[in-house]
Amino acid sequence: MHATCKLRAPDVTHSDPAGVGGARSWASRARSASPAPGCTGLVLTTRRGTPIEPRNLNRHFYPIRERLGLDVRFRGLRHTCVTLLLGIGVPPHIVRDIVGHSALDVTMNIYAHADMTEKRAALDRLGSLLADE
Repeated sequence: MHATCKLRAPDVTHSDPAGVGGARSWASRARSASPAPGCTGLVLTTRRGTPIEPRNLNRHFYPIRERLGLDVRFRGLRHTCVTLLLGIGVPPHIVRDIVGHSALDVTMNIYAHADMTEKRAALDRLGSLLADE
């Protein structure tokens, strides 16, 4: 990350191979920190703070993926993130802003899939509401 940035992206460790703990800690600090002058605001950068070239990112990502035994492409991480955010009830317009889609329709058409459990729960809630009236 650029020398003037206060935050560093989380590292993957043996005790936390997915980097989840570090990512949560980083996200918490990122929310409370004010951006330093010259900081790009990017989570993943080169050591000089510039955006990572896609080929270089893949060159580093795939060995980590194999070491962790994951069968996912880098792009799949984005899809998983959006799906999880929507699944925990983050408003779609916030998810749209996080992933940088230009329109809410894009986010919802690509990522919003409800499984049968979610559909049944929604209809059960509607039924309960109507039964109380």
